Amino acid sequence: MGTYDPLLPGRRSLELPRSTDNSLGGTLTRKMNSCYCERTSLKIKGSVHVPVKINLYSTKEDKIMPVKPSEREEEYFAKLEYENKKKILEEKHKKLATGEKKRLKELHHLKCPTCGMELIEIDYKKIKIDRCSECKGIWLDAGELETVSKFERSTLDKLFSVFK
Repeated sequence: MGTYDPLLPGRRSLELPRSTDNSLGGTLTRKMNSCYCERTSLKIKGSVHVPVKINLYSTKEDKIMPVKPSEREEEYFAKLEYENKKKILEEKHKKLATGEKKRLKELHHLKCPTCGMELIEIDYKKIKIDRCSECKGIWLDAGELETVSKFERSTLDKLFSVFK
């Protein structure tokens, strides 16, 4: 933890307030020429005349803060963790060598995500549809599903009849 110097210039000692509720506070203990809190291991420079207990977790009304975070706090920290992991992953991808990217693309290009066999690409009404030669799965590239969803029912029947 950090070090805190409570003494202002010209002062020789520090008067710390005593707390009535010490259940969560730590005890300040004199050790050599400095003090430390047993609970937080916070070092305090200067001299303290007597060990005192302070409640580090009290508010102005001396109410203890809740231990369990609220739902909004949990959402915030989950989002923050996701963004940090995403940022780390993006940096990793940037560092990946161009040759390695090309090798991975050649290795997986037009391969079925389900079984790994070759995909056959068919051009139908300005849409490139990929169909697996082994498991007969149909794969669409980004944006193609939206285009297909705008087709009428009869057009969809014609599209899928190509693969029968």
